Amino acid sequence: MHKIFILIVVFLSACATKHPPKNEQAKPNAEEYYQRALSAYHQNELTKALQTAELSVATYPGHAYSHQLIGLINQRQGNKTIAAESLGQALTLAPKDAGITNNYASLLCSLKRYAKAEKYYLAAAGYPNNKQPDIAWTNAGLCAQRANQPTNAQSFYEQAIKINPGQATALYQLAKLELKNNNTLIANNYLNQYLEHATHTAKTLLLGAQIENAQGNPSGVEGYVDMLRAAFPDSTEKTTAEQLTPIAKNNVASNTLNIPSAQDEEWIRNRTPSHYTILIASDKNKSNITDVAGNTFPYKKAIYSVNLGGNQLVNLITGDFQDFNAAQVALTQIKPTIPTFKPWIRTFESIQAILNPAQDSFSLGNGK
Repeated sequence: MHKIFILIVVFLSACATKHPPKNEQAKPNAEEYYQRALSAYHQNELTKALQTAELSVATYPGHAYSHQLIGLINQRQGNKTIAAESLGQALTLAPKDAGITNNYASLLCSLKRYAKAEKYYLAAAGYPNNKQPDIAWTNAGLCAQRANQPTNAQSFYEQAIKINPGQATALYQLAKLELKNNNTLIANNYLNQYLEHATHTAKTLLLGAQIENAQGNPSGVEGYVDMLRAAFPDSTEKTTAEQLTPIAKNNVASNTLNIPSAQDEEWIRNRTPSHYTILIASDKNKSNITDVAGNTFPYKKAIYSVNLGGNQLVNLITGDFQDFNAAQVALTQIKPTIPTFKPWIRTFESIQAILNPAQDSFSLGNGK
């Protein structure tokens, strides 16, 4: 089956596989015209693609994928009425095709028919023949954001990464949503998970700078700005990052838990700011973090709690490393012992920036 999944923002490439028309009575020329049209479409020769797809439909009106292609081309050209007719016809001919259903939903979303678009996205995600349901879930999230429904969007993105942990668009959007909600540690976690499956773009570098800025970490911001200057010197993202207004440390509220000891916090504060540590996990549930802390690590462990934007997060770190390479070696050793977590490397400066002098902290056992 030839499926074309279109994300409603350009972040993932379309995917496609070839197959002959289902209807055995279809004329062979219809498929040949369709393949020519598809090739022209992928080469951005839209006029040629449209003319050839129309020849396919004229040869055999029941060719659903030619109708779909005509719809997609007209959608790109701004002819949404024709696009709706063609994609609707394709869906009538192949009502259970996941790709056609997904693309019809994207058209509905562009027409601001958000509720109906969501219905078709979720239908596409659930079809047994859909080998990439994470794309439909991600598109549902993007459409929900257009509809100003961030809670629904977050739910759809989370479903997408549950199916495909490397769904880059969903991870990027989740990081943006968490940053908007002032959950900077969670946002950073999603961004790091993104980087396990994709490379930095100008947009993700800007997002990283914005996260560091929200945490009151100017050196972290400068690191991202340097990367933007090197890789994307003419980008608007570089300019935006350079113009970020530093957030004062005391603008980041701190949590005041009734915890008896400040030993771990004092240890964190006494670290050299330029040194590195490994952030094992962050969670809103204190007991989840203390459970993780029960694991044996070869380095000193510390738990600290912060309240970012009214959201309490409890965090577990381990180790004090003079340089990034040493921290990377330690991270490689630790990861296999906690396979369900996504630890990453942080500077002590970035953590010290969000601790309040009066804050209490947990105390853990001995370590190096």
